[in-house]
Amino acid sequence: RASYSYRYTIRLVGWTGEEQGLLGSRAYAAQARGEGMQIIGVFNGDMTGYKPPENPYEVGFKDRNISPLLTEFCMDVALQYIGWPSAYSSSCCSDYLPFDEEGYAAVGFLRKQ
Repeated sequence: RASYSYRYTIRLVGWTGEEQGLLGSRAYAAQARGEGMQIIGVFNGDMTGYKPPENPYEVGFKDRNISPLLTEFCMDVALQYIGWPSAYSSSCCSDYLPFDEEGYAAVGFLRKQ
């Protein structure tokens, strides 16, 4: 048992069925809204596990169906704390989208190519 208590809970979750229509995240977001979950932010990292050796690491942030405030905050954090430059990406859509559609603040990011 942890000896710390926190004001908020952080959940690390994984989805299946993204390529088939965001099935897992869509089901979870709808269930969360139906149960009245108070989600203050969704951070969706997509395609983050590989960097071609010849390319510098750059973070791409989705530019639509996102929380602009949360996205700007994450861009600042990426640069200030880990030194990764970032830019907006016009790619669409990933598992952040169902949360945005349900009214939750969401940000989507990926390894920019």
